[in-house]
Amino acid sequence: MQFTQIPHDLAKIKTLVVQGRSKAFSLNHKIIYMYLLGWQQAGQQAFPSLRTMADLFALSKRTVQNTLDDLIDAGLVRKENRAYDSNLYSCTPLERALRILNAPQERSNSVVLRMKDSLMSHIDRVIEILENMMNRETKEEPPEDDDYLTGMKDKITRYDKDGW
Repeated sequence: MQFTQIPHDLAKIKTLVVQGRSKAFSLNHKIIYMYLLGWQQAGQQAFPSLRTMADLFALSKRTVQNTLDDLIDAGLVRKENRAYDSNLYSCTPLERALRILNAPQERSNSVVLRMKDSLMSHIDRVIEILENMMNRETKEEPPEDDDYLTGMKDKITRYDKDGW
């Protein structure tokens, strides 16, 4: 009789990285990973069909496919395409999988990307002001440009100190 256990260290993990983005590490991910790993740890090959896993865990076939795609992209499962209705799956060993899942992730969420885009637009504005100043015959800068440059200097210093 085979059964699927989920180690506490794995159960505690909340996110995984899929295509460079953090995603919830759901119960579906944990169950399917451990189910496939269980076959491997028992010295057998894992080649269940999507339908078999869907029926076993009361999931739709599409949910199983999406979950497997996430696990494959995260580097936890490898898939070898085979003929007919099943593929051969192999899993990253649990200890290595835990290291992958616990590795610090670069913040790549939309807030950080918006901050970077905002900073880049400000840098473009600073460059524009400096180019205008160089092309002027008079050395007087309009006060709004001076205020803008001072404000941007403070923001850039803060971004540099705090990091992304």
